Amino acid sequence: MNDFFLITNVRNVFLIDEKKYPNNRTEYLPNLIANEIIYRPNGYSTVNFDGKTIKTSPGSVYILPKKNGGKYTVDFEEPDIFIDIFFDTDVPVFDKPMLLSTKNNANLNSLFHKAFSCWVKKEKGYKFECISIINKIFAELLKENYIPDNKFKKIEPAINYIEKNFLNQNICCEKLTELCEINYSYLQRLFNEKFGLPPKKYIIQLKINYARQLLASGTYSVSRTAEECGFSNVYFFSRQFKEYTGLSPTEYIVKKRVRNK
Repeated sequence: MNDFFLITNVRNVFLIDEKKYPNNRTEYLPNLIANEIIYRPNGYSTVNFDGKTIKTSPGSVYILPKKNGGKYTVDFEEPDIFIDIFFDTDVPVFDKPMLLSTKNNANLNSLFHKAFSCWVKKEKGYKFECISIINKIFAELLKENYIPDNKFKKIEPAINYIEKNFLNQNICCEKLTELCEINYSYLQRLFNEKFGLPPKKYIIQLKINYARQLLASGTYSVSRTAEECGFSNVYFFSRQFKEYTGLSPTEYIVKKRVRNK
């Protein structure tokens, strides 16, 4: 991603209610005529864009590049609303989708809603105002210690290893530092800056996200789900699940059944 660019135009700002997708899935046209920056204040989804997958959670901000061709789908695991801004820049900013934030940032929440309100009201000079707000959004993201891709490459070996093995192995910190050839303190700082979580909690979050999929399918019991996700203790699994989702596994199953009726 370029360090500096100018936003030259705002094409549209949408507030989209995902509840209108009864199958919890939608496919978009792969030809994006503008860049998109999307904010999800609540809920979870899986975005597949041109071969790259992004997992979103409450507070996530991600960006999609202007592009012709490719595949673009979104699976809504917990339908809610999201705000989508389409904008142009003076130079190409990035060439692949990127997750920019996973934090519940009150300032970002306010700025995205302000951009939508500005666009809907369409008062005199509203496009200039929207551009100003989007600039503030990127400034806020930088304040969150957004790290360029070249710095994230230091922890790519650990991320890849975790994504391949988080279900079937007890991943130790020593293995991750060995793969990245950095000390654990630096590894932990980079994980915190990228995901808002240290490595151990990032692993648990992946397990819980997978558990949610299994429980939502209606074919896995709580104990079987805990086992499939690599938890040796179902009670520990239940505590972790509630910490990350706000619901116990049983409450989550009931909620899904009610929603699907």
